Amino acid sequence: MKNTPPRMFGAAPPPSNENKKLLIMSGVALLLIVALITMKSGGSNSDLKLAKNGQGEGVAADISIPEFDMNLLNALVSDKSEESRVIQEEEGRELLLNYTGKLADAHYRALKATVLTKDTTSQVVANPDAWRGKAVRMRGYIEELREKARPSGRSYYTGTLVLDDGSQGHFVVDRLENTNMGEGSSVRIDGIVMKLFRGEVGSAWVEAPLVVGRLAARSFPALYTENVGEFTESELGHIVNDNMLDGIGSLPFDEKWKLLGRAAYSADEVNWADAPVLDRQMLAQLLESGDNFRGIPIRLPLDGVAVLNSSTDRVGENPARIDRVSDGWIAETSWISTVPAVHFLGPFDIDYPVNDHTVAIGKGFFFKNLAYESTEAGLRRAPVIILANLDQLPAREENMVSYLMYLVFTGCAAILAVIFFLLKRDAKSSEDFKRRLAARRRRAPSADTAS
Repeated sequence: MKNTPPRMFGAAPPPSNENKKLLIMSGVALLLIVALITMKSGGSNSDLKLAKNGQGEGVAADISIPEFDMNLLNALVSDKSEESRVIQEEEGRELLLNYTGKLADAHYRALKATVLTKDTTSQVVANPDAWRGKAVRMRGYIEELREKARPSGRSYYTGTLVLDDGSQGHFVVDRLENTNMGEGSSVRIDGIVMKLFRGEVGSAWVEAPLVVGRLAARSFPALYTENVGEFTESELGHIVNDNMLDGIGSLPFDEKWKLLGRAAYSADEVNWADAPVLDRQMLAQLLESGDNFRGIPIRLPLDGVAVLNSSTDRVGENPARIDRVSDGWIAETSWISTVPAVHFLGPFDIDYPVNDHTVAIGKGFFFKNLAYESTEAGLRRAPVIILANLDQLPAREENMVSYLMYLVFTGCAAILAVIFFLLKRDAKSSEDFKRRLAARRRRAPSADTAS
C-alpha cells in the first residue's frame, strides 16, 4: 500500500509519468482537432453551399494545335486602305485554307473560338490587325454564294452570311457539307479571320470580316432567345402526349429546342414563386391532361429529389445554339404511387457525382408525357421536364457526419480544458509542496539545537 504524505505538507505532486500521460493525451486531442478542422475545411463548401451546374467546355488538356505562321499571314494580307480591302489575296487565302484543313471541332474549342456577332464585327472593323489569325464561329444563312477554283484546280466557295443577329460576314470555305446548299441555307462556319474585306452583295457594298474555314456545315435557323411570356398554342402545337397504345414515343424537335432555349436564356425572367411544385397531385394532373400544361413553369420539390442517373453530351447543331445537354431520371418518395420516375433534359452540365445519395433541387418547364420501354415493367409513361437548373443539395448522411464531427470537436475541446486545469492545479500543488518542504528543512536544525 502506497504511503500518503502527512496532511501538513499538502497533497503530493503527481508522479512524473502521470504528467507525461497528460501531455500525451493533450497531444492526441490536439491532433484530433487539427484533423477534424482539415476534414471540415475540405468538405464544408459541398455541405453548406449548392453545387452549381457549369457549362464547362470539357476540352481535353492534351489537344495539340497545329502551328501557324502569323508573320507570313501578315506579310501576305493587307486591309489598310479601301483598295486593299476589296482584294482577296490568293496566297493568304491558300495559306489559311491549308491550315484550317487541319483543324477539327476540338481544335476550335481549345482555341476558344469567338462567335461572330454585330459587336465582334465592329471590333474587327475598328482594329482588324488585332483580329487577324483569330478563331471565330459564324452562324446564319447564306446570302450570296459563288464557286471558284483554287490554283490546284479544286473548287472552293466564297460568299456572305447574314448572321443570327442580322449582321453580315464574308467567308471562304474549302467545301460545302451538302452539295445542294445555296442561298438561304443555314450553315455554321468555323474558321480564321483573314482580314477586313469589302465585298459587293447584291447592289450594295458590305465591309465585314472575311473568315476562311474548311467547311460550311449544315445548321438551323436560330430560334428566339429572349421570349419570356407564356408559350402560345402555335409555338408548342406539335407536342402530342403519348398514350400507351401507340408504343414508344418521341420528343418533337422544334418544340424541344424551344423549351431548351427558354430554359437556357430566359429562365431568370420567370416568376418562379408562383410556379406549382411537382408533387404527387401535380404529377397526377400532368399524366391525366398533359395538353393543358404544355410549357408551364414548374418547380421540383423543395426538399429535393433523388437523381437516379444522368449524362451530359455535346448535341451538335441546333436552333437554340446550345452546346451541351444533360439528361437523366429523377425520383421522389411521394411520387412512387403515381409514377416511378420523371425524365429530365437541361442545357447545363452535371458536374457533381451522381450516386445513391445525390439529392438536388431545380426548376423548369413541363414538356410532355413520354411513352418509354422499361426493362422490368415493359411499356410505361412518364412526364418529361426541361430543367433550367439542377443544383445539388448536401446529402442527409453528410449532415449527420458533420453534426457528429462537431460533437467530437466540442468533446476534444472540453478534454483539453480539463487537462489544462488539472496541469495548472498540479503545478500549483507541486510548488506548495516544495515551499512546505523547504520550510520544514529550515525548521529542522533549530529543533536539534534546542534539544
